Amino acid sequence: MAEPFSTTDVYYVNATDCELLNKSNGCYSQDTSDVSNCQCKYKENVDKLNSLSASYGLTKSQKSDLNKEHSLSLFKNISLGIGIVGMMWMMY
Repeated sequence: MAEPFSTTDVYYVNATDCELLNKSNGCYSQDTSDVSNCQCKYKENVDKLNSLSASYGLTKSQKSDLNKEHSLSLFKNISLGIGIVGMMWMMY
């Protein structure tokens, strides 16, 4: 499966001279005069996405460890609940 926004995408690679263009212009039309603005806006958004995922994202091993920890916590809570129900059943 391909990434939806990638640094190897055609639009990202073709975005040139973005420092000269005003990045806040954005991409509002599909005519040929606005192609450079669209490519620069795409490049800007991909860079933002990559910086956010790099600063807040988890690595695969961290995510795996987190999933194991949550599974263990869930198992402990279920075991505790079964123990409490068993004790209540023995009392009545």
